[in-house]
Amino acid sequence: MEDFHKCIERLHNAKSDADKFAALLVLVKTLKTDGYDLDYIQQKDIFDAVGSSFLQRLLHPHHDIGGCPQEIFRSVALTVLAVLSGSPKSPAHDFICSNLDTFKEILQSKEEPNSFQDLIEKDILQCLVNVCSTEEGRNGIISKQFVDYLVNVAINYLMDHEKAMHILMTLSHYFKSDLWTREAASFSAVINFIASEFREETTSRKFELCNILTKLLTDNPRCSADVHADWSEIIQEGLFDLLNNQLGKAQCRDALKLACAMVERFGLLWMLNSNDETKAIRKEFCLLIHLVCIEVQMILKDRSVEEIVENIDMLSACYTILEATTTILCDESVWQIDSGAEQLLTPVNEAFRAVLSFLLKASKELDDWLGFSKHKQYLTLISVKALSVWLAEETFSLKEEACIVIPNLLKIGQCMFWEKKEEFLKGTCGQDSDVISFLTPALHHMSADDTTRKVPQNASQLLVEYLDFQWLLWRKDMNKASETCIITLCGIFKNLVILEAKMTSESMLFFSLLKFLLNTVLHIPRGFEHITLKANITVLGLLIARQHAHKIKSCEMSFCRFLAASVKFLWDCHQVEDSQDIPALVIMREYRKVWSDIMELWFLGMIALSSLLSHVPWVAPFLLESGWPQHIVLSLGKVSCNGVDASIKSAYQEFLCSLLRNCPDAKEQLLNCGGVLVSQIHELRELGTLLK
Repeated sequence: MEDFHKCIERLHNAKSDADKFAALLVLVKTLKTDGYDLDYIQQKDIFDAVGSSFLQRLLHPHHDIGGCPQEIFRSVALTVLAVLSGSPKSPAHDFICSNLDTFKEILQSKEEPNSFQDLIEKDILQCLVNVCSTEEGRNGIISKQFVDYLVNVAINYLMDHEKAMHILMTLSHYFKSDLWTREAASFSAVINFIASEFREETTSRKFELCNILTKLLTDNPRCSADVHADWSEIIQEGLFDLLNNQLGKAQCRDALKLACAMVERFGLLWMLNSNDETKAIRKEFCLLIHLVCIEVQMILKDRSVEEIVENIDMLSACYTILEATTTILCDESVWQIDSGAEQLLTPVNEAFRAVLSFLLKASKELDDWLGFSKHKQYLTLISVKALSVWLAEETFSLKEEACIVIPNLLKIGQCMFWEKKEEFLKGTCGQDSDVISFLTPALHHMSADDTTRKVPQNASQLLVEYLDFQWLLWRKDMNKASETCIITLCGIFKNLVILEAKMTSESMLFFSLLKFLLNTVLHIPRGFEHITLKANITVLGLLIARQHAHKIKSCEMSFCRFLAASVKFLWDCHQVEDSQDIPALVIMREYRKVWSDIMELWFLGMIALSSLLSHVPWVAPFLLESGWPQHIVLSLGKVSCNGVDASIKSAYQEFLCSLLRNCPDAKEQLLNCGGVLVSQIHELRELGTLLK
């Protein structure tokens, strides 16, 4: 330490640049020899003694000092800066940030490799490592475009490549996709390099690389990447190599977190052998799912909420894979040939049984939801989300447990929903999902089954209120999440109206719901972008209108406008179009993309409207005035018997016959359109009989 203070004194007493440079050489040698770890005060003392102006002259030498080559000046300056910038408070830190252009220039102007150039590059990397600990330093590294240089050093194993990788990982952590979107080629190069090393490594470093890959993928969720990218296949091989070995608890969790990051990017199909024509499940795929199911049970079984919260990151990763597994198991295109799904149903079912057990146990505390810590709230949310994905597809194996726990979860959902609604009214509500939005797919599934329908039936009041809230959110910015939720809620109410007809026909709640639907459909923008939403609202409205027909008056303009919107939806679905020069009644082009989503609704809407005609007398003249029935007959008259689908033909016949039975004026108008000939061409015997 005495030598250290003497060096500082010599720097202060230097009469010329040559004297100061000589003192600086001694200081550098002293620091390297004695290995001093300088604190902030010592770093500041040295920097003040050297002076920023002298460091500038060393970085931009215009003449020799003591006959030394210019590279030595820069090397000494950079060594000093590397030593003095360890603390973000050090003045050397700010000096480096303001001179990054100079650093970049030095790197770009380097000539043939030599010892001085190696030292210079090493010290520059250390300076970058030091300054990337602050926002100013990170922004400077990005803005001065050091990323390509760092990638080159990292993937080509150049000197101090570990430092280059450290800087890249730090930048990735802070800038995430904002960094890699601009540096897509660099991202591919880095992840390819790490993935290759990960696959080949056989030591404990394999797990370090596993964690690095997980961080890169997690930090960069938006970066586009092909499932068939080289690095995805390389990671798959390295991951399978890990899974096929006996792993400790921590090692197994590292592997599962990487698998989760890949599943979030590519889905579980990434793990299946796409070249296998039988689409047979791979052994490794089964192994992964089994490990995930075991991990979930280990985390949740006989643990307190506080203990589970400690493992929340791992549990969240497992839930991600389980949710994807549920989707895969229910995809017939994947499993139609192979029965591999069956061997996974049992472990997956047991994992979700553990989730249900946890939620059942935790439900004793759920009345105090607002008093929960953020971690406990998050734990409940992700558990409900994962469970709901499973229950939306597979209710029956866990039927009793589900019917017990969901009412408790709906109480939490109500609490969250009221809180969000209050925030919305204040203008501070975000679009974060909540418990009810997670549960709606499961409730939709349960509402279709006689033994589980009681749960959504008892929650009808809450779901109607929640529908109104989601409508407010959707009207604000027409976000997809709210639109999907509204569609699912309509599905729940549709099941209740059809399967619990007596209950819903006597319920004023459903009449209030009808009034809500009559007004909402008018606010859906014209066009086809939101046609699925419009289809759900109009068909649900028609179904409820049939049950509450005695309350509907012809003077109600809201119902007239709703009826007009319903007719437009049903009318616009089909048009006559030449197919190979033969006229055919086909789905309108704009509807084809979503026809699989709205086909059932169209047929249900036709049935509901046909039934409504006999209960609301003025609807039939209204329809005739619209011209739609006449248009149907004229359209059928333009096509041959084989030019229209039999099910569509049957739906049209039922509708036209109902119209004829309930409106005396309809017969003449349909006859004028060629109704008799149409009934003969298409063998519509009931229609022909009514027209005679």
